[in-house]
Amino acid sequence: NTMSHIRLHNIPVERMQYEVGTSEQCLLAHGINATSLAYPFGRGIGTETVINTVSNHYDLARTAGAPLMFLD
Repeated sequence: NTMSHIRLHNIPVERMQYEVGTSEQCLLAHGINATSLAYPFGRGIGTETVINTVSNHYDLARTAGAPLMFLD
């Protein structure tokens, strides 16, 4: 659920906020209230900045190979 499916842990915070926040707004504009995010390429799950950014927009985050991470 990002705008360009970019690896979040390799980009500046401003771009990360755009990727995550704008994709959330696009989904909402189409009537989709997504509450979880799948990390692109399974990356960023252990990066504090990524986790903090994602948690501002979603309740859950996951990778394809790891268990769910609750972001409360």
